[in-house]
Amino acid sequence: MDEPLNIAGPLSVKLYASTSAKDTDWVVYLAALDESGTLVPLGRGMGMIRARFRNSLRQSELLEKGKVYEYSIDLWQTGRQIPTGWKLRLEISSAYAPTYSRNLNTGGHNEMDTAFVRAEQRIYHSTQHPSRLLLPLVDLRHFE
Repeated sequence: MDEPLNIAGPLSVKLYASTSAKDTDWVVYLAALDESGTLVPLGRGMGMIRARFRNSLRQSELLEKGKVYEYSIDLWQTGRQIPTGWKLRLEISSAYAPTYSRNLNTGGHNEMDTAFVRAEQRIYHSTQHPSRLLLPLVDLRHFE
């Protein structure tokens, strides 16, 4: 970055994605990367959503193969200045076991079942499907 980046408030990702599975997970990791390559997590650092609970934690809804869905992934909040010369790193995956419980991608019982299916995942970024990182930026010059 050419100048420091001041982030203060809630962090989140709007993700447009499709899968070949009936259910899957989306895991997002956000960190700052210093000049030496050390990662500094931002906010909680990681957020996750189980696709079948994308609309409600009370009612699961399985996915249609290949259909694009919008997911909102909360990364909590932060108050941090990212110095000049640092970079932001955003990683997206569909599993992070054992930190989060496994997802067999079948739509079945993830803890009791043993059969799983391999999922083909796609992330979209276009005018129609604008996947994006939402950063609350603060211009500190207003406070000088």
